[in-house]
Amino acid sequence: MSQRTNEADIAAVTEVVRAYYDGMIDGDAAKLGTAFHPRASIVGNEGGTKPVIETVPVALRAATTRCLIGPDIDIPPVKC
Repeated sequence: MSQRTNEADIAAVTEVVRAYYDGMIDGDAAKLGTAFHPRASIVGNEGGTKPVIETVPVALRAATTRCLIGPDIDIPPVKC
């Protein structure tokens, strides 16, 4: 199963990583959203007790409207 990685594959992966990075740094939910498949989900927990499963568009919309990312998390806040 050893296939060569071609330049197009490298460019595609680089583009996705760049969109994710730039979206986080700029607090740009639209740009960040392009790094995810439209049907992707974000899974986590709230306070260690309540499971949270949201689609990426819902999570990004919530982040931009409720400012979920705060000063206690070591990433730039989403613009609100």
